[in-house]
Amino acid sequence: TLNQHGYHSILQRHAIPSGLHLVGPSVIFQQDNDPKHTSRLCKGYLTKKESDGVLRQMTWPPQSPDLNPFEMVWDEMDRRVKAKRPT
Repeated sequence: TLNQHGYHSILQRHAIPSGLHLVGPSVIFQQDNDPKHTSRLCKGYLTKKESDGVLRQMTWPPQSPDLNPFEMVWDEMDRRVKAKRPT
């Protein structure tokens, strides 16, 4: 199970460096309101990176539906595959 410390490690070692490498300092970091994402440790880290000009954070409204477009794509693919299965 991933906790705030594991997520913080992923941010430091992989997510932020990859985003900077692929997009540059204009990278906008998006995440939902999962408790490990909103932990003091991770919020503080991302806020510091934002104040240093390394990235920008997208504001995520509380209690929002999943706005991740990939979820919709996977759902559509699943429906299409199921529709083509022989009965």
